[in-house]
Amino acid sequence: MKYFFNSIFSKAYWRYIFSINGIKSILAIYGFIWLIIESLDFFKVYTRDEYANYAFFIFILIATFISILLKRPIKSILIPLKGHDFNLEVRIADLFDVSGAAVISSNTVFEADVASGKISVNSLQGQFTAKYFTGNQNALIKDLNEEIEQQGKDKTVIIISTVLPGTISRLIKPILGSHLKLCYNPYFIAMGTTIDDFLNAEINLFGVDDENAAKMAEEFYKTVNKAPFFKTTIENAELIKVAYNTFISTKISMMNTIMETCHHLPNTNVDDITEALSLCTTRLISKKYLYGGMGDGGGCHPRDNIALSYLACKFKLSYNWYDNIMKQRESQTEWLADLIIENKGDRQINILGKTFKPETNIITGSPSILLKNILEEKGETVRMWDPWVDNSDIMKMKDEYEWDKVPQLFFIGCKHEVWKEFYFMPDSVVIDPFRYLEVHDNVKYIPIGKNT
Repeated sequence: MKYFFNSIFSKAYWRYIFSINGIKSILAIYGFIWLIIESLDFFKVYTRDEYANYAFFIFILIATFISILLKRPIKSILIPLKGHDFNLEVRIADLFDVSGAAVISSNTVFEADVASGKISVNSLQGQFTAKYFTGNQNALIKDLNEEIEQQGKDKTVIIISTVLPGTISRLIKPILGSHLKLCYNPYFIAMGTTIDDFLNAEINLFGVDDENAAKMAEEFYKTVNKAPFFKTTIENAELIKVAYNTFISTKISMMNTIMETCHHLPNTNVDDITEALSLCTTRLISKKYLYGGMGDGGGCHPRDNIALSYLACKFKLSYNWYDNIMKQRESQTEWLADLIIENKGDRQINILGKTFKPETNIITGSPSILLKNILEEKGETVRMWDPWVDNSDIMKMKDEYEWDKVPQLFFIGCKHEVWKEFYFMPDSVVIDPFRYLEVHDNVKYIPIGKNT
């Protein structure tokens, strides 16, 4: 009822009623009423001399009322799908009051952290979290297990999230009953390319605790992609996933160290070096992530570095390699901050790009935000702008920050394509860790790692 009244009193509803389509509807209904009147007159049932001259206006009002009634707010419509024997129902309702299974969409990653502001409390994820998730994941799994046990039928539950190796056997398996069949199937997907990564996967990794569940999953994946189906223990699968992400971080850290070396070594170019290394596919695998730029970021890789560093400390490994990966990221960002200060003179510092990945709006684990924080800790005033995150009106930002009036220092914090069209005022300084811009001669251009 609340939805009905909110719709009736909305501007959009009345704008439609008095639109061209709305007027057509009123006139069509009026024509139908007039046809009835003419028919009654023809058969001498109700002749014209029996109703007043102003009846025309009454008929118009009746037609308008009927049109409004017919266009009243509706809560559901059925859409037939061509070539199928079923309809698609589009419904306006409270998703959590609807009976049956519900699928909640999420933007590349499902977050359950409402308190930090990562997701809005009013979003679907926020409402779901508030209603069903108390913060205790074990309790959530326990509830799921109890429901399955009550049904008395075997159900397969597949965990896809990345977890600290040893988590499932330590925290989840001990609370499971006999009817819940558990498997672990972590996804190798990246934020911003989730669908493509799923459909063109390198590997379908499956930690097996139940062979029948594994067979069902293998048949399913044959319909999705052509990647190899790799079965192993759940503990192996847990470790493979975090090792995969940390290996990527290792490549990035290594290439960024090479980039910094090239910045100091005359007649070297990091892009030539990485291009040569990418051709060595027998022992160095592939060219992906094999380039110099900003430090690794996002919600996955840094987290998994920390997880493996924790295990290294817990198991007292002879050398904590994973800790060095994180330290390299921090140290390189510190060096970039010093490079900016060294070249800024009296210019205002601007960091262009907040996101950790080009053409996305994801700022989780952003190395450019880390850079901003380090600069501010050193007492610098820093402006930061990203069209994918902030106001996308670049002309407004240019006026506000006087980018085309006062020479300033610009650091490219993320490799967005839009910076190729950006105007840098003469006597400005542009520091580019990705080496992909072309600027005019009267701008000081520093392509980090291209010292030729």
